[in-house]
Amino acid sequence: MNSVKVSTGLALATAGLVLASCSSLPDDPGLYAVNESGDVQRLSGGPKWDRKTWEDRSDLPGKLRFFIVEKGIADDTSVLAEKIKLRRAGWVRSDIEANGAIGPARGVQWVAADIPALDIPLTYDHLGKHDDIIAAAPRGPLEEGLYVIELASGDISVMARFGVNWTRLDKSRYAANNCIDRYDSNGKSAYRRCADQQRVLATQGLQLHMVEPERRIIAGQPAIVVKGVVLNSSESRRAVPMLEGRLIDAAGRAVRDWRFSATTNEVEPGKSVSFGAVVEGAPDNVANVVVRFADSNPEAELQ
Repeated sequence: MNSVKVSTGLALATAGLVLASCSSLPDDPGLYAVNESGDVQRLSGGPKWDRKTWEDRSDLPGKLRFFIVEKGIADDTSVLAEKIKLRRAGWVRSDIEANGAIGPARGVQWVAADIPALDIPLTYDHLGKHDDIIAAAPRGPLEEGLYVIELASGDISVMARFGVNWTRLDKSRYAANNCIDRYDSNGKSAYRRCADQQRVLATQGLQLHMVEPERRIIAGQPAIVVKGVVLNSSESRRAVPMLEGRLIDAAGRAVRDWRFSATTNEVEPGKSVSFGAVVEGAPDNVANVVVRFADSNPEAELQ
C-alpha cells in the first residue's frame, strides 16, 4: 500500500530543495522526472512522442523525484495514493486461458501490472501555492529497471514509461526477477507473478460454497460454526488445498485468521467434499466470515 505524506517535516523540506533547484516548473499537464541537479525531464506524451523520445528516458539515474501536473490535483491530497502509482514493469511469460490452457505470451510483453509486489511506495508533497503540481518521491534510489508512472484521473489514465540504466541492464535477469503471467478473466486481462502460477492453477475448477455461519455457545464460550463444500466443476480429479478462514468486523478489519482442512484431500470431477470449522472464543464484533483457499488470490474468496 502506498504511503501518503503531504507537506510535513523532512518530505516538505526535500520538495522545497527540488523546487529551489529547478530553473522553472513545468506548465503543461503531464508527468515529469527531476534529477538531483534539478533538471526536469518530461515523461508523458502521445505514442509517437513516446517512441521518438524513448532514448531520452531510458537511462535516467536512480535518484529521482517526480512532478505531476494536473489542474486541481492538490485539492484533495487524501486520494493521491490512489491517483498516482509508480511500478516496476513486469515481463509477461505466458497467456493462460480461462480453462487453464497455457500458451506463449501474445502481444505486449512489458506491462504495468497491478501487482503489489511491483509497486514502489511514494510520498507526496504540495509545492506551496502551486495547486496544479504535486511532487512525488520514492523512499530511496530506484534500482536499475523499467518503470511506469501513472496518473488516474476519473475515467482517464495517463501512463509514462522510463528506464533507470535500462540500456546497460541484463534484461534477461530483470525479466526473470519481474516475471508475470497474464490470465483471461471474463474477457479481461489479469496478472499474477509467475511464482504464483502453480498455486492459481491448483484451484482451477474448484469452487467454494458456504452456508450461513452459526453463532453458538460451546463449553460456556461464544463460538462461530462454519460449514460448506468444495465443488469440483472440472473434468479431472483435483487435490483440495488447505482452506483459510477470516473473521471480519463491521469496519471491514480482520479480527482473526485460521487454517483448516476439508474432510478429504481429493475430490472427483463433478463431486464435492465438505468442510467445517468451529471458531471458539469468537469476538462479539464479528460481522462477516470469509473462507478461501489458503494463499489464494482474493477472487477465490466467498463471503
